[in-house]
Amino acid sequence: MELTYKIPSFEYMINSILEIETENMDDCFKGDLFYFYPSIDKEFFYQLEEGARKEYLTSSLKDIYIKEQNTFVQKITAIINIGKKIKRLLSKHFRMHLK
Repeated sequence: MELTYKIPSFEYMINSILEIETENMDDCFKGDLFYFYPSIDKEFFYQLEEGARKEYLTSSLKDIYIKEQNTFVQKITAIINIGKKIKRLLSKHFRMHLK
């Protein structure tokens, strides 16, 4: 099995957040957004209609997304390197041929 890791586009990230941050979603799956980005007003966000929520997230997160591009690349590189190390160990110890 070959895994490919990619940095999600900004649009994909916003849409993914909107899928999780709904009133109907169980509380154990939502809310992390407001923990990691305390500048986003949770109460205000949930008062908005769906289209306005997207606009609010876009304006709130766009600069952060652009600023963190290097961090994304570093994390993807680290994940890929860990995957390569795991493949080597599995191949060596279990005589598994992995791509």
